[in-house]
Amino acid sequence: SGLVLIALSHKVTLRHSPFLLLAIAISAIVFVAAGVIFHSAAFWLGKVDALARLWWEFMITFSIYPESIFGGRVRLLLYTVIPAAFAGILPARLAQQPSAQSLAAALGGAVALVCAALFVFERGLRRYESGNQIGMR
Repeated sequence: SGLVLIALSHKVTLRHSPFLLLAIAISAIVFVAAGVIFHSAAFWLGKVDALARLWWEFMITFSIYPESIFGGRVRLLLYTVIPAAFAGILPARLAQQPSAQSLAAALGGAVALVCAALFVFERGLRRYESGNQIGMR
């Protein structure tokens, strides 16, 4: 539905289309990486379904609003604890005002979040596997 609404807005030109598609891909990658991080908390905290769902809902909620409505502390949260800025704000900026700077910011945030997700998942999986080892006396 998002692509249909974007097409109906008549604000996307052929020149902006590659940036729009890239912004959509970056946003999707960030959402997946954030989901991996949120759910990987189970490796350390045990059953975190409700907490991971809450983080996910925060991510969705905060990523649909423009950055200008948030104050300094909330903006800090949007770029760290709840990385909604990398899922919504930066990709939207790339689609609306394509530039080398907006591309670098969106890609940089996505790459950093993917690296963090890989790191957190790998560390958590290593911790999980070590708890299943059988020792001999």
